[in-house]
Amino acid sequence: MFHHKIISRLHLFIFQPIDCIMQILPHLTPISFDNGEIIYTEGEQSEEIYFIFKGSVTFKNNQGNKIITYQENQNFGGIELVNSVSHRKYTSVASSNVWLIYLNKKQFNQIMFQYKSIADIFTKEVDQQQKEINSSLEKLQQNHQQKITVLHMGIQTKKKSAHELSKDDDCYKHEYQAIN
Repeated sequence: MFHHKIISRLHLFIFQPIDCIMQILPHLTPISFDNGEIIYTEGEQSEEIYFIFKGSVTFKNNQGNKIITYQENQNFGGIELVNSVSHRKYTSVASSNVWLIYLNKKQFNQIMFQYKSIADIFTKEVDQQQKEINSSLEKLQQNHQQKITVLHMGIQTKKKSAHELSKDDDCYKHEYQAIN
C-alpha cells in the first residue's frame, strides 16, 4: 500500500500502464532519514534514484555550500544514472525528516529501456534539474567572486590608509624636527 501511494503521487508514473507500475512496485525500497542526516556523499557510487515521499533533501558541494533543495514528489540521484556517471557529484543531506523510496540502477535502466514514455519524461526532468543546478552553481561562483572583490578592495583600502598614515608620520616628523 505504501508503494502504491507513492507511485500515485509521482507524476513520472501517474499515467503509466498498469504492467509498468506492477513491474516497478516490487523493486521500490522505502527508507527514511532524520533532518541533517547524509543520504549519500560526493564521490560515492551512483547506484540508486530516490523519490521523495515526504520532506526535503538538499544538495551540497564539497565546500558545504547549498546547491539546490528538492521537495516532496520530486526525485534526485537520476542525473548520474541517465548520464552514466559512476560517482555522485554532490552530497545529499536530509533538510527535514524525510521519507524516500529508491530504485536501484539496474531496475531503473530496465524501466527506462522498456517504457519509452517514462524515459522521455525522466530525461526532460533530468535536463531541467541539471539547468537548475548549473544556475545555482553560477550564482555561487558570482557570490564567491563578489566576496573576493570586496576582500581585495578592503585590503587595498587598508594599504592606502597605512600609506597615508605613513605620510602623516613623515609630516609630523618634519614638523617635530623643525620645532627642535
